[in-house]
Amino acid sequence: MDFRSLNPAENLKKYVSKGKRPDDRDFFTSRPISVNVGSITTAYGSSVVKVGNSVVVCGIKGEFCLPTGENFDRGYVVPNVEFSPVCSPVCYPSATCEQAHVVTAILVDLLKSSNLVNLEELCIVKDKLAWVLYCDLVCLDDSGSILDVSVIALLAALANVRLPYAYIDAETELGRIRSDKEGSKLTLGCFPVATTFGIFDSDILMDPDYTEEAACDSFITYLCDLTGKLYGCHKPGGSPFPVSSLQQLIDASTRRANSIKQLIDSVESGNKLNN
Repeated sequence: MDFRSLNPAENLKKYVSKGKRPDDRDFFTSRPISVNVGSITTAYGSSVVKVGNSVVVCGIKGEFCLPTGENFDRGYVVPNVEFSPVCSPVCYPSATCEQAHVVTAILVDLLKSSNLVNLEELCIVKDKLAWVLYCDLVCLDDSGSILDVSVIALLAALANVRLPYAYIDAETELGRIRSDKEGSKLTLGCFPVATTFGIFDSDILMDPDYTEEAACDSFITYLCDLTGKLYGCHKPGGSPFPVSSLQQLIDASTRRANSIKQLIDSVESGNKLNN
C-alpha cells in the first residue's frame, strides 16, 4: 500500500499547495472522457462511458405495457444502477451497495424533473399499448465521481436508442414488432449533465477521483443543462461550500454539459456512419 492510500489528505495537500493535483490537472479540469455507443447489440440503446478510470455501462431494453389512468398516453422510463463487487473496495458480492440506491434515486428524480424523455413518444396506442424502457446501469470501476459518469452513460444510451416499429395485432389484440420497418429515435427534451465538486481545505476540485474523494471534506453535485438551467443539486452532508463560489460552479457545470453534448453527438454520428 502506497503513501497516497495511507494518507490521502497529506498526499493531496502536497500537490494542492503548488496549485496542481496528483494527476497534474488544474482545480477546474475534469478527467478525460471517452464514450462508446451501440456495443450491446441485444439492447435498444447502449453506452460505455469512461471518465478517468471510472467506468459505467448502460443498456436499455423495452417491453410493452398498458398505459393506465392519467398516463393513458405515455410510456415509462425506469433506471436501475448496480455496482459490480469488483468496482470498489467498499463493494462486496453478498452486500447491497448503498451508493447504487442513491444514484438510482437521483436518476429517477432527474428523469421526472427535466422531462429528459418525451414520454408521449413511448405511447404506441392510447389506453392500449406503450413502451416501458428499462435502463440498466452497471458500474465496473468506481474511481471517483460515479454519479457524473452514470448520468453521462444514461444520456449517451438514450441518444442511441432505436425503438422498433410496434403495433397492435387486430386478431390477437397483442403488441407486435415489425422488423422490416425502421425504428425511431427518442427526442431528448434537454441535456442535464452532473458535475461533482469536492472541497479540500479552502480549495474546490472539479470531478474528484477516488483518492481525492477520500481526502475532501465535502461534495456537491450540480445537474445543469446546456443553458445553465439547474435540474438538481446533491450534497451528501459535510462542510458548506462558500456562497460566493456557487455561480462559478454552475458556470463550470454548464461548460462541461456543452462539451459532453458535443462528444456524444460526435460519437452518435460516427456510429451511424459505421452502421
